[in-house]
Order: sequence, then C-alpha cells, then structure tokens
Amino acid sequence: MPAFTERAAGERLFVDYAGHTIDVIDPMAGEVRTAQLFVAALGASSYTFAEATWTQSLPDWVASHVRAFGFLGGVTEYSTALAHLFHGHVASHSMTCGHPREVICEAIYS
Repeated sequence: MPAFTERAAGERLFVDYAGHTIDVIDPMAGEVRTAQLFVAALGASSYTFAEATWTQSLPDWVASHVRAFGFLGGVTEYSTALAHLFHGHVASHSMTCGHPREVICEAIYS
C-alpha cells in the first residue's frame, strides 16, 4: 500500500525536468529540435505546470520557475527539486530551497 503524505495547500512545489525529451518540428523548415520538459506540481493538489525549454541550463531553469509561479498566481513556501542536474552535478535527491523568491533572485544575480 503506498504511503500518503499530507501536504498543506501552497506549502510546496515539486520541480524537475522529465526524464524524456520531446521533439519540436519547425513547420517552415521541417527541422526537428529536441526540447527538455520542465514540470512543476503543487504538493497538496498535484496541480501541474509544464513547459518545453531548449536546455536545462540555469537561465532556463530559473525562467521556468518564474513562469510556473506566474501560472500558479504566487509562490509556495518551499520549492523542492528532485535530482535536478545543476551545472553538470546532480543535486541531492530531495534538495529543498526555502523562500523561492530569494532563491530565484540569488540565482539571477550571482
């Protein structure tokens, strides 16, 4: 029987890139490019935001968070990255960053 963890609404956003990529076809040129799939899900409701980005670089990672928070209409107390590849190194399996606004600003300006 699966374990159930009760989460408070708005407390936590789980984020990561999906393991699979998607192909994006330029309709004019017929060129196929591979895109990464960023996924963010609220812990309490599993309400989900997803988008394709060209890379898993820091600028794409931060921009995807900004768009996810915009889509959700605000920020959560915590953002939990699940085994995200960060600058070529795997972050801890369940790295939790407090106060996403501060983390995003720090990432943008550092």
